[in-house]
Amino acid sequence: MSSSIIGMDIRRGAIHIVTVNVRLGGKSVTACASAPFNTHDEPASALTAALAPLAETFGFANAACAVALPSDQAYYRNLKLPIGKKEKIRRILPFELESTLATPVDSLQIDFHKSPHSTPGGQHPIVAVAVEAEALAAIKTALEDAGITENSITIGAWPLAHLLAKNCPPDQSCLLLDAGPPFGTLYYLTPNEIKWARGFRLPPHPDKLRQQIVREVQATWTACQARESEPSIEPNRIYLNGLGPDRLDETITVMPGQTCPVIPIQSNQILKSDTFPQDWEPTKLNNALALALAQHQGAQLIEFGARGWKLDRFLEKQRPRLIQLAVLTGIVLLLTIGNLWIDNHYVTRHLSELNLRIENHFTSTFPDVTRVVAPRRQMASKISELKKELGQNQTAGRNVRVVDILHSISETLPSPLKVSFSSTFIGPEMMTLDGKADSFRTVDEVKAHLDDIPWVRTATISAAKMNRSGKEVNFKLRLNFTSGNS
Repeated sequence: MSSSIIGMDIRRGAIHIVTVNVRLGGKSVTACASAPFNTHDEPASALTAALAPLAETFGFANAACAVALPSDQAYYRNLKLPIGKKEKIRRILPFELESTLATPVDSLQIDFHKSPHSTPGGQHPIVAVAVEAEALAAIKTALEDAGITENSITIGAWPLAHLLAKNCPPDQSCLLLDAGPPFGTLYYLTPNEIKWARGFRLPPHPDKLRQQIVREVQATWTACQARESEPSIEPNRIYLNGLGPDRLDETITVMPGQTCPVIPIQSNQILKSDTFPQDWEPTKLNNALALALAQHQGAQLIEFGARGWKLDRFLEKQRPRLIQLAVLTGIVLLLTIGNLWIDNHYVTRHLSELNLRIENHFTSTFPDVTRVVAPRRQMASKISELKKELGQNQTAGRNVRVVDILHSISETLPSPLKVSFSSTFIGPEMMTLDGKADSFRTVDEVKAHLDDIPWVRTATISAAKMNRSGKEVNFKLRLNFTSGNS
């Protein structure tokens, strides 16, 4: 399963578009284009005219689209506020910006980036960005006319700055120079944080461009250091976006004694890939690529679109993981159901085997029962009847009472014999006696005396064994009743 994300970077004079295809196996750039943008016409009509020939190629209506407004339409302000909750910052920010802007605050739409680290004095650094609501509405109208209904709107090279800050090594910092004449933006980046953003105008003449950029870099860094309450980490590089490397010197002196190399941003720094379309131009398309990837990752960017879009971007980012989780859950459910079915099958078969064994045992024990319905209950009932017959009726067979049998045995055995009985069992046809004697000879004499009882057909010694003490013999006698007593 895959999805397409479009990054649209609107610049002065051109629109740069990149389509990123997101699959379980990874991300890849599937299409890119740059279209001229007539800055002399009304923004809405100019943007509509530029997007019209690209609508069919990129399929705007079927993909999520992230849009970056031109940097010259934004006001950048770097503040420090004594409060840290975003809801309260959002309420008081217009009043903080009112004295620093020439445009009425009520005609602006404002968003901000809050530093995750407060100063030692409890201040919270804020980078605020404001755009004119009228210009923003015109852009939104043009996007809707082009069929782009699902969109997020940010500003300038903010997505690229966010990605570079995310990948910034610990204890290091860098500057991002986004130069698209006649306007430039400078970002001061530390690990996972955009600490400073400043916009400035650039001269159209190429000979003055280098000098102006150097002055703006130095002025920005000086102002940044002056506002920081603790020493700033000196930048060790300046990333360049929007200009070719031949337009600037290889190094720029940020401050006396501090020179930084100017490094053009490579596309594989943004997307870990070695394959890009043949007409790929990194200088123009890198920010659009970073914009599409930031949307997929659900990055917290400066946002001038719908507030609910961040949730959509988060879901878009988590889609591969959600698919994997759904597949894994399905596999686990199938294994669980299969395991339950197998367990139920074997339990049912084992139960059937036990029922068959119970029924066979029951029919062999009680052959008079012709119909077996519930073997366990029927066997319990039969055993209860047998106990009642043997115990409550007090008879052995049909005519001899148990007390008479015991009396006959006691009368038969002479008193000199040293023998004692410990247990007895009396059935319809026989009885057993367990006891102890002083010798094997005594056991033989007991057997002989019991053979003389009239109702005893045979007396048999079932077992006789000397116990551990060596002084007594444990024995068991079986007495079979004569047919007259059964």
